[in-house]
Amino acid sequence: MMEVIAADRTDVVDLSKKTCSCKRWDIDGIPCNHAMAAISFRLRDPYDFVEDWFMTSTYRATYNDCVPPTRGKEQWPAIPSNVVPPRPPNVRIQPGRRKVSRRESIANGLIKKRCRNCQRWGHNKRSCKNPPVARANQPPATTSAAAPQETSLNPYVLL
Repeated sequence: MMEVIAADRTDVVDLSKKTCSCKRWDIDGIPCNHAMAAISFRLRDPYDFVEDWFMTSTYRATYNDCVPPTRGKEQWPAIPSNVVPPRPPNVRIQPGRRKVSRRESIANGLIKKRCRNCQRWGHNKRSCKNPPVARANQPPATTSAAAPQETSLNPYVLL
């Protein structure tokens, strides 16, 4: 066991158990800076203190055997009839107002505006400065002078 004194704290390193009081070596499996100071003080090789799962030999042994691919769902083993398939988890509706998935804003350019007056893209009817275009399903707009005026026989009906 060795005591490593840093600027702000003191840590205890045990090289035989591969532990440090800061617990970083225990979590990562790689010696922390306190352990590296103790290892270099003892003139030992730092690679001897790294966990085995970081070694190239362990990596190669993991992928040494080939996993045969399956050709499709037909090749899978059959599920016994007495096995009940898992059910989805019960979802409890949380209290409060639900969050709404909103549409992307027009400023991002994902939603395009189309004018109902001139049928062009990029603006709306309110800001349109173009003359109106006749639509295919509606007759063209006529002025009041060209349209014939109807007269009513009922004096109480205003036209």
